[in-house]
Amino acid sequence: MHAPRELQRWTIRWAGWPSERNNGKGDTVPEESRRSYHHELDDVKSDIVQLAALVTEAIPRATQALLDMDLQAAQRVIDHDDVLDQKS
Repeated sequence: MHAPRELQRWTIRWAGWPSERNNGKGDTVPEESRRSYHHELDDVKSDIVQLAALVTEAIPRATQALLDMDLQAAQRVIDHDDVLDQKS
C-alpha cells in the first residue's frame, strides 16, 4: 500500500529511536531533529497557502470563461493549471 500522492513528497527525519546513546529509552528527540521537523512543517504550510491563493485566483477566471463560452480564456486557465499541478 502506498502513501497518498500528497504525502509522498515529504519525509520526516526522526532520530529519537531507541539507541545506546539514550539508554534504549527512545523518548528523547534531538533538538536538531525537532528544528528540522518544524522547518519542514513551515515549508508545507507555506506551500499550502501559495496553492490556496493560486486556486482562489483561478476559480473566478475559470467560471467567467465558462459563462462567456470563451475558449481562449478557458485555454489560459488550463495552461495555468500546470503551475497548480506542480505545487500540489
